[in-house]
Amino acid sequence: MVSKSLRLGCSPRRATISCLVFAVLSAHRLYSYVRVREVDVNISSKFEVIRPCRPLDITAAKENIVCIPKCKPHANQTIEGLGLDANERITITTQHNKDFFRHEYGRYRIHFPEENIYLDHASQPLRLHEEMQPRAVTERLFRRIIAKLFRAGVLDPSKNIINTGSWIGDNALSWALMLEQLSENPGKVIAVDPSAKYIQYMTNIANENSISNMCTHLTVYSSKERTIFTGNTEHMGVNLSNKKGIAMKAITLSSENLENVTLLHIDVEGHESELLEGASRLIDSSRPVIITEGVEGSGVYN
Repeated sequence: MVSKSLRLGCSPRRATISCLVFAVLSAHRLYSYVRVREVDVNISSKFEVIRPCRPLDITAAKENIVCIPKCKPHANQTIEGLGLDANERITITTQHNKDFFRHEYGRYRIHFPEENIYLDHASQPLRLHEEMQPRAVTERLFRRIIAKLFRAGVLDPSKNIINTGSWIGDNALSWALMLEQLSENPGKVIAVDPSAKYIQYMTNIANENSISNMCTHLTVYSSKERTIFTGNTEHMGVNLSNKKGIAMKAITLSSENLENVTLLHIDVEGHESELLEGASRLIDSSRPVIITEGVEGSGVYN
C-alpha cells in the first residue's frame, strides 16, 4: 500500500479515501478501453495473419549480430488491413483436424508517452507478465531520462545503442522508433538476449512496425569467451560455478567490434561486473553513457 500511495502522489501515512478513489479511477482509465471479443477463424486461411513477414534466422543470430531488414507487412498483417479496433483484444478459436485451440491476441496500438512513439502489436502475447502494453508506462522515470538525454543532444540519435538483457524488447523497440523520429540517419539498436523466444518475439513486432534500425544477437556477454550453464534462458542468472543445464557460449562485448555506441544499457541479472570487464575496449573507444540495472551484491556496486 505504501508504494502505491507514493506512485499516486499521496502521503503513505495519509492514504485517504480520496487517494484510494483516485487510484481506482486511474486504473479504470488505463484498462477500461481494452475490450475482448470472440472470433472464429479457419487455421488454414487466416492463421497466417500473425506470422512475421521476415522470420528471424535463429541459427545466424546465435553466431553473429543480425540486423532486421525493413519489412512492410501485408495488409492482412496490420491492424487497419484486418479492420480491427486498435484498442481491442481478441480471443481466437482455431480448429486443426479435430482439435480446437484458443489463443488471446493483443491487437492494439501502444503509446509510449516518454519516447512519444506508437507501437503496433498484433502478435500473440506471451505470459501475462510479459505483455508489451503495461511496459510503456513501467519504469517511467528511467524512460523519461533516456528520452530527455537524446532530445537534449547529450546522447546522439545518429549513433548506436546496445541493449543487453533486452527481454521482450520494450526498450529496444521504442528506442529504435525514437531514433528514427529524431534523426534522418538514425543509429541502430542492438538487442541482446539469451532467449530465442524473446528474440523472435522482438523481430515479429519490428516487422509489424517496419523498423529498419534494429539488430539482434542471441548470446551472453561475459569477461571472456567461455561456456556457461543455466537452467533457463529467460531472465537467466549466471552462476559461473554451475556446470549443469543448458550450455551457452558467452563472449565479450568488445569482441563484437562495435563502433559509435552512444548508450550501453545493462540488465543482466547479476552478471554486470563481468560484462563490463569484457567491454573495456568498447568503452574506451566509444565512451558511451552506461546505465545498469544492477543486482546488489553482484560486484557492480564496487
